[in-house]
Amino acid sequence: MRKDVVIEKLEEMCVLFYQEKDSDGCNMLNQVLPELTEIITVEIDVEKQLLLLQSLQLALQALEAEEWIMLADIFQYELCDKLKG
Repeated sequence: MRKDVVIEKLEEMCVLFYQEKDSDGCNMLNQVLPELTEIITVEIDVEKQLLLLQSLQLALQALEAEEWIMLADIFQYELCDKLKG
């Protein structure tokens, strides 16, 4: 899956969380996570990988706390922005 498609899927996932469709958002996250992992490990330079790792750690904390809006914010405003840039 191309990076722009993964970013689009992540943005769709964020919309689901913002609409309080948490189960659907989690399902979409499970679907897109393998492709996101591949992009980060194959297409992204090491410096940017470290920045993305920090954002993913925050996302994991939000996921564990079931803070869905925070999770969406992290993906939308940190991960997607860093993937685009």
